[in-house]
Amino acid sequence: MKANHPFQIKGKNNRFIQSALWQNEIASNKIAVLFGGFAYSTEAPLMYYLRGLLAYKDFDVLTIDCRYNENFEYLQMSIVDKEMYANEEAKIISEQLNAILKYEDYVFAAKSAGTSTLIEMILSGLIDNLIEKSRIIWLTPAGRNAEIIEYIKESSIRSLYIACENDSYLDEVLIESLYECSNAECMIVPEAGHSFEKSGDISGSIDNIKSVIQFIENNI
Repeated sequence: MKANHPFQIKGKNNRFIQSALWQNEIASNKIAVLFGGFAYSTEAPLMYYLRGLLAYKDFDVLTIDCRYNENFEYLQMSIVDKEMYANEEAKIISEQLNAILKYEDYVFAAKSAGTSTLIEMILSGLIDNLIEKSRIIWLTPAGRNAEIIEYIKESSIRSLYIACENDSYLDEVLIESLYECSNAECMIVPEAGHSFEKSGDISGSIDNIKSVIQFIENNI
């Protein structure tokens, strides 16, 4: 698999958004689009191995990192303005993906703040023609967790929903409503924090990542 930059994704005010398209040596009709989190990029451990898993399954992989933790303008904003900024940027990204991506099969995967970007893109309706051919992996949804769960319940799109036991964003009551959804598979990673870490235990943290990758491999 090789990485190149055949296009450049822009955000608000033409802000550069770090991205890379990882292509298989043999042309593929499948692509996975990965969104990093606030400070958990697509090069962070779980996303790195997820990219490898999807490549092994013959997907091209597009990685997108909004990296709001490095955006000085964003960090100075109020909470309300941050939400508006991120939502507007999600729509801008949606329009570019809709124009660029011409595949037959899609996987969308997002981590934490990236799940908020993805749900905004979906609810905007701007990528309907991509989503209708997709499966979605929700990794530790954060601020828009309730909306994401409601979307999964109302949608026919297949979803994997992965949360962590020691994550402050975990809402087991909401998650319980997913267990009877025929289009969803759920996993709560025991003793794991928001970044899949097991406190004070490096080997345990690695095991958490392995268990998540295995769950995805078995259900994607």
